[in-house]
Amino acid sequence: MLKRVIRSLCCLGAGVLLAGTVAAAENGNCRNIEIRDSYHDGDTVEVPERSVLYGSLEKNPDKLDLILKTLEKQCKDSDAEACLRLGDVNYFEELARVLITEDLCDMTFVALDRKLKKRSAKYYDLACELGKAQGCGNAAMVIEDFLSDEKEMARVIDLYKRGCDDGDGRSCSRLAMIYYTGYGTESNHRKAYEYLKKAHEYPFVDTYDLAGLLYLNGEFLGRDFKLAFENFKKGCELGSGFSCGQLGAMYHGGLSVEKNRDTALNYFSRGCNLDDGSSCFYAGLHYLNRNNTESDYVHAVDYFEDGCDLDEASSCFYLGYMNKHGLGTPEDYRQALIYLKRGCSYRDSVSCRKVDMHADYLLSAAKNNVKRAEIQLDNVDFDKKLDGSVKEMLEIIDGQCRTDNAESCTFLGEFYSESQKDVGDDDKRFKVVTYLKKACDLKNADGCYDLGMIYYELFVKSHSKADLVASNDFLKAANEYFPSMRNSSMYNRTSSILNYFDSTPAGLKKVSKKHQTSRHRSR
Repeated sequence: MLKRVIRSLCCLGAGVLLAGTVAAAENGNCRNIEIRDSYHDGDTVEVPERSVLYGSLEKNPDKLDLILKTLEKQCKDSDAEACLRLGDVNYFEELARVLITEDLCDMTFVALDRKLKKRSAKYYDLACELGKAQGCGNAAMVIEDFLSDEKEMARVIDLYKRGCDDGDGRSCSRLAMIYYTGYGTESNHRKAYEYLKKAHEYPFVDTYDLAGLLYLNGEFLGRDFKLAFENFKKGCELGSGFSCGQLGAMYHGGLSVEKNRDTALNYFSRGCNLDDGSSCFYAGLHYLNRNNTESDYVHAVDYFEDGCDLDEASSCFYLGYMNKHGLGTPEDYRQALIYLKRGCSYRDSVSCRKVDMHADYLLSAAKNNVKRAEIQLDNVDFDKKLDGSVKEMLEIIDGQCRTDNAESCTFLGEFYSESQKDVGDDDKRFKVVTYLKKACDLKNADGCYDLGMIYYELFVKSHSKADLVASNDFLKAANEYFPSMRNSSMYNRTSSILNYFDSTPAGLKKVSKKHQTSRHRSR
């Protein structure tokens, strides 16, 4: 996610520049300023003042060639600052903007910018070799943008370590986050904490993201919601979508601040704009469950699309759901299936169930589902708990259900329903119905709908009015909690059948005591 944040900050204004770019082949020619693969050879006639050499290229386009030649010569002469400056010029789009706006290059902006960014790594690497700690960290940052294998990731970690050892706080901060998340290496929270201490108060997003997480979870630093909030606020102000999303969660849950759904939505929206997929998902969920109007559904679809594009699996699932039922978007079953398969490819268990994936796959995705079940910040350390057996996973989800997490109850009901295949038998059905009934009591539309469908399928087999009445009741509740074409059409169907059903006692089949218990008993 950090890479997306960095990229979004660096690419401001690229769209405007593209409008003035002459369409050309990717291997077009950059006139006057040669995009060289080697360093400057030969002497320069003039050495510009430092204010020109290290100032804005856009303010000195007439001296662009001289500036680049001078910096390259100084870098070749072991001037670490010059090498670092050349890396910045290439990485942060200064050179690309000038080449395009001055019409010195007929290469497309995207192609030129990518070429320059890749080249910046060697300048940063030279600065690192010359003892410039920031050069090491910057080189690692660039390589992260174009990772292709484990060998390159190992090089990234080595460069960050060199930068951190030489006093670059950002390198320490980035290492801390890498070890905390296990990105490209084995997760090690102890190492993460040690590198975070070395980072001190370096104003870089990772520092505040991770400090906020540690205070929030009570790892090493001790649980302190106020300090977690303060760190996330600083991270958000520096452009971290993750920190903005965490602020939204804290306002949503009332942790250290008064509950405020509107403020939560503002932070979720801000986090989404900064490419945090989870923020997009929760912003979409806010609109989906707000007023059930077409306008809200359209906003929800927009946020879910952003989340799905950022590989946030639940967003893909909800897009599938909304496309299937025509909520905020035209009804399109084919598109719905595409989104559900995409969510499943990101190991989202609910999406996998909707496209008939095997129950064994659901178990492997259980951890992902629990983490995303609801915005719920509690004492459970999922990463540690879920390293165990399947039984431990299901126990954790069960614990979530017992603490009134409706999504977890629905997950368990649907999971056991899928696992057992035949839920017609009373004994097998009891566990499924118990979880779904709890979810429905918590006003979860999916739990009510699934329960309604179970009793409708029983009615089809039994022709018992008791099963049909139960189905009708649960489907009615589903439609009340979340009006949708799916819920309303099934509710209307069962209601229509009831209207023509023989309602006299003689026309009813007796329902077993165990059947009645399974239907009405709640966890």
